Amino acid sequence: IITLVQEAVLKTSFVVRNYGLQTLRTAIPHVLLVASVLAIVHLDPTILLRSPRTMMHLMSGLFTEQTTQLMLDHMVEEKFELRNRWCLVPTVFVAAMMTLGVSFKAENLDAFLFVYTVGLWIYLAFKISVVLYEVCDVLGIWCFDIVTPHPKKLAEVEGDTVGTKKSN
Repeated sequence: IITLVQEAVLKTSFVVRNYGLQTLRTAIPHVLLVASVLAIVHLDPTILLRSPRTMMHLMSGLFTEQTTQLMLDHMVEEKFELRNRWCLVPTVFVAAMMTLGVSFKAENLDAFLFVYTVGLWIYLAFKISVVLYEVCDVLGIWCFDIVTPHPKKLAEVEGDTVGTKKSN
């Protein structure tokens, strides 16, 4: 744990020293996710015993969503910001309510987290499939198939541009 804290402090200070304090703004969604998950687990210690799979799937889904969005934002040169993290809102809300002293019945909390997890993974499946389709279409390739020529590449080889027809 000491090595982990040392690594985090050293990396953070290096980034702030070289790139300025505004670079920490992109870390806010990650810090918020970790803090809210830790708050939920700390304030309801039996949650991992009652529904371990749901909690693990929820945490992995939230981290997967943030990681894929971070990669996509990097590819299209967008800023990774907190205001676009809608999947994080229910987790932060539950953590905030629990921190403020609102108690949830165990069955209701488990049901909410289950529905939230299922919805999150459905959203992720849709998001990832759309992003893969769009990236493959822009690059003119098929996903997982490098042998079969893509219609976009065939049109380029024939001297035709995408979206126009050859005139005789």
